[in-house]
Amino acid sequence: GTGIGDLEFTPKGDQVAYYFEPGTGEKSLVIANKDNSAMNRIADLRDFVNPLLSWSPDLKNIVLTNKSNDYPANKIYTFNLIEKTMNPLTETGDNLAAIFDSSGEKIIYTTYSSDPDFSIYSLLSIMDKDGQNKKELKARSNIPQTAVNQTLGLIALTEKEKDKYLPLSINLADLEKTEYVFSGEIAAPISL
Repeated sequence: GTGIGDLEFTPKGDQVAYYFEPGTGEKSLVIANKDNSAMNRIADLRDFVNPLLSWSPDLKNIVLTNKSNDYPANKIYTFNLIEKTMNPLTETGDNLAAIFDSSGEKIIYTTYSSDPDFSIYSLLSIMDKDGQNKKELKARSNIPQTAVNQTLGLIALTEKEKDKYLPLSINLADLEKTEYVFSGEIAAPISL
């Protein structure tokens, strides 16, 4: 494809990072102001296919997940915005997406995992920001169905069994899980 691929605003919303492929053979990581002024090509991404992007909370790094149809090529990288260096974080592919935790010290990511007993084909994992200490979280969810919170850690809508979902929080320090179970009814007055 050509044009602008995945784009991600900074937490303040004043800048944007995006994948740029104008159709001329160029593939770049671009940072610009929110109105696309001061557009700055900061990395050559010719070896990537429309990667997913996510800023670190301190705005010093961007995590990229390749989105090739050649799934083993879908590895996770960080781009250091200060040193202008790209570093691979995973040795194997089949990665789907990655985000930083609220401290910027950990990266939460998903890998493809087919299992006919589940509708969600991705498993959550966590690693240090340098790619060390990878741990599977034993929870099925997608990055868009997660949120990171300083107090609660990772909050995810997980699939416990086929088509049955459960909110779950995972303390990122000790990886302790808390399931949120609701039973009962909610009644609310509706006025028309």
